[in-house]
Amino acid sequence: IRKYLRITDLAPFAEGGLQIISDSGGTTDRTGFQIFAGAGAEYFFHKQFSIEGSAGVGLSLDSYKTAGTTTSSTTLSTQRLGMGLNFYF
Repeated sequence: IRKYLRITDLAPFAEGGLQIISDSGGTTDRTGFQIFAGAGAEYFFHKQFSIEGSAGVGLSLDSYKTAGTTTSSTTLSTQRLGMGLNFYF
C-alpha cells in the first residue's frame, strides 16, 4: 500500500505492506509473515516516467522446521531499501 503525500515533480510517499510466507521445498519448511512501513520519494521526469527511492523497517516472524525440530525467529530490521524506474501506461 502506498499513499502519496502530494503529487508534483517530486512526490514523497509513505508505504506499508504485509507478506505471508509458506515454503515447503527441500529439507526445511518455513512459515511466517512480515509487516513493514517505509517512506520515500518519486521524481517525475515526465508524466509517464519516474525514478524512486525508498527505505523501510519491518518485523519478521518466522518458523523453520527441519527433521522434526522447529525453530522460531523474530527480526526487526531494514526490510525494504531500494531504487526503481517506473514507466506508466
